[in-house]
Amino acid sequence: MGTNPASGASDSGAKFGFVTSTPKTLIGTVPIPRQLINLSNVNVQSYITDLLVTGHGIALDAGGVSGKGTDREPLGIVNNPDSQTLGMGSGVPSYKLLRQAQGQVLKRNVRGQSLAYMTTPEMAGVLSASPLASTIATGFCWTGKLEDGQLAGYRAVTTNQVPIGANSYMGTANAADHGLILGAWANLIFTLWGALEIVPDQLTLATSGQVRITTFQMADTVNQRPEAFLHHTSARLI
Repeated sequence: MGTNPASGASDSGAKFGFVTSTPKTLIGTVPIPRQLINLSNVNVQSYITDLLVTGHGIALDAGGVSGKGTDREPLGIVNNPDSQTLGMGSGVPSYKLLRQAQGQVLKRNVRGQSLAYMTTPEMAGVLSASPLASTIATGFCWTGKLEDGQLAGYRAVTTNQVPIGANSYMGTANAADHGLILGAWANLIFTLWGALEIVPDQLTLATSGQVRITTFQMADTVNQRPEAFLHHTSARLI
C-alpha cells in the first residue's frame, strides 16, 4: 500500500473445512484359568489387563503409521495418497537424498522444529555407519542412540511399528524395503470415543473353570496435513 491510499486493503474471507473421523472398534480378549488365578503368587488378572491395555496402544500406533484405511482400520501415513514420497534409489538412503526430502517437506510451509524421523532399528543401525560423504571423517548420517538420535540434523527414533517389505508403502514396495518416515508428528491426531473399557466376565466360561478379560475401545486417527509427512520409498539396508 502507498501512503494515505484512497481505499484500504481488501478483506480476505476466512475459510473452514472439515476433517472426518469415524470410530473403529478395537477389542482384546484373554481367557484365564481360575486355577491360575488362585494359585499364582502374582495378580494374574491385573497382569493380563495391563498387557491388553498395552496391546491397544500398540494397535493404535500401528494404525496411525501403516493403517490400510479400510472400514476396519484407520488410514495410516504410508498408505495416505496425499502423503509425500521420495525414492531412495533401492539402496541405503544417502545424505543428499535425506536433505532433499527435508526440503521437499519444508516447501509445504511445515515448521522445521516440529520435524522428526521414524524408521526401523535395522535401518537406523545401517545409517549410523553411513558416512555423510565419501569418507568417515565427514561424520555419519545417524548420530547418537539408535532408539533416539538424530538423522541428517533432525530427531530420529526407531520402532518395530514402521513396516518392512510389501506393506512399507501402499502394498507396492519390494520385500527388502524398510519404512523411513519424515514428518511433523503433531499433525497426526488420535481420536477416542469414551475411555478404554475393561470387562471381566466370570460367567461365560464358568463351566470350563475360566475367567475372560475383555477390553473394548473405539478410536481412529486423523492426519490434519498429510503433505507434512514424507515416506522414503525403496529405502534398503544394502
